[in-house]
Amino acid sequence: MILIWILFIIASTTSLSQRVEDYRYWDSLTYKLYLDSDWKNLSQKATESINRGYDYYYMRMRLGISLYERKNYLSALKHFRKALESNEGDPIALEYIYYSYLLSGRDLNSRAVRADFGSILRENTAATAGSTRISADYMCTNSQSDDLITAKETVYGWGLPGNLVIPMYFTNLSLSASFPLSDFTTLFQSVTGMERTNYFYYNDGINSSELPEQKVRQYQYYLSLIFGNRKGLVVSPAFHYINVRYPLIYFSGSGIPPAAYTYINTDHNIVTGISINQLAGLFEFQISAHYMYLNYANHLQGSAGIYLYPTGNNHLYLGISYFPRYSETGSGWDFNSSSRGLLGIGISGRIWLEFSGMIGDMTNFVYKNGYIVYNGVEAADRMANIDIGIPLGGSGLVFYGGAGFVRQYCSYVPEPGIIVPNYTQKINSIKILGGLSWKF
Repeated sequence: MILIWILFIIASTTSLSQRVEDYRYWDSLTYKLYLDSDWKNLSQKATESINRGYDYYYMRMRLGISLYERKNYLSALKHFRKALESNEGDPIALEYIYYSYLLSGRDLNSRAVRADFGSILRENTAATAGSTRISADYMCTNSQSDDLITAKETVYGWGLPGNLVIPMYFTNLSLSASFPLSDFTTLFQSVTGMERTNYFYYNDGINSSELPEQKVRQYQYYLSLIFGNRKGLVVSPAFHYINVRYPLIYFSGSGIPPAAYTYINTDHNIVTGISINQLAGLFEFQISAHYMYLNYANHLQGSAGIYLYPTGNNHLYLGISYFPRYSETGSGWDFNSSSRGLLGIGISGRIWLEFSGMIGDMTNFVYKNGYIVYNGVEAADRMANIDIGIPLGGSGLVFYGGAGFVRQYCSYVPEPGIIVPNYTQKINSIKILGGLSWKF
């Protein structure tokens, strides 16, 4: 029995001695790689050390710094947070977390981290925190519908009581601003003015007339209060008001036929909802829910999306989102859905390109937390966009632009009780966008 205890003590002592030697080896190796700025090998060896059980403050910091220096900011966040668990309130780890968020484009999360800074560190980071951004952009769209307007009398239902709207083109001017309210909140506001030109035909069952250029004017106000924390969560309630004014035709007088006149009809539409985003390593998860009152009907829309940042920054990202939607009709609620995919690429840190596409029913549809609204009377089921961003020097000024394609359909809308075959006419719309954004 005594011999067994002696052997046990010897084995334990040998094991402890071996572990101390291993600790010294990995600590010395990773520290040398850190001093040599050999970030790639440091990432590999520090990861191996942690997997072997040598997990402590300095090892996590070395691994986080090696990833940070390789611009893998999102992966580095995990290790800086782990280091904080060993050394709560450590200003070095907090500062690295702050810049990891900031350099990956998550300003609000970075400001939430800054709330834990001491006075000296807050002063040192004042120039990069709490920035205000002002943007202005102009968009124009051509629906390429001239041939359809020329052949309008061939549209199914023509001549029956009802109306036909064929989109021609529109222009859109938007001004927006975002500014911090606190370390944890940002206020975003936008105003938009749009003028849309349609061909419009109306038949009341006895008389008919047309407006070759029906001018639809739409004025919008969007408001979102955005909340964030230092763990990568962003919560954004939003409200969008849309005022639409357009001329309609009516007939009056005792003549044969009676004279056709126009009057201005005004619609009040709203969109309200909330979006929630959570960063988790190289992934970001998004859900949203929105209520819309558009075109004299109620609509409920949700979304669920997942985004991947393979390089741990905004130089490469891809994602997919799904949008289920219920729309109120005279006989109940109809279900429709659509899906969106995107791919973003940064080139040399100077040019950013984003490719996106959408498929499905996009009638009375919203995305980007209700900021973008499709409330035209025509249906859409295909969309493709390419967007570009180019920083202009070091002034905080960014040029952004884009081009897109939308496949739409219009059809004759009969008066209630009139049956018209459900045939639609295809329209391919092209849009171009350009604008400037200034961060200061």
